[in-house]
Amino acid sequence: MHPPNPRKESGGPRFFGEKWTTVDMSLAPFVRRFNNLEKFRGFEEVGKGWVEYKAALLDRDSLKKTSSLDEQYTELLGS
Repeated sequence: MHPPNPRKESGGPRFFGEKWTTVDMSLAPFVRRFNNLEKFRGFEEVGKGWVEYKAALLDRDSLKKTSSLDEQYTELLGS
């Protein structure tokens, strides 16, 4: 038996559905960095739910405005 999945049950792209919550706010910086680890360290996506959740978080304007540019991560992780 699988544990409950609030995102799936709510039908929204974020952790608890359509609404941006403190859970999403707390996870967003790590999801943003993980996106670069996938690219530079060969991490693999873990499923459709992860892809949708990541896309919803990375599409948020406040995250885009406060995140480092990909080029800055490239310098650190690309070597």
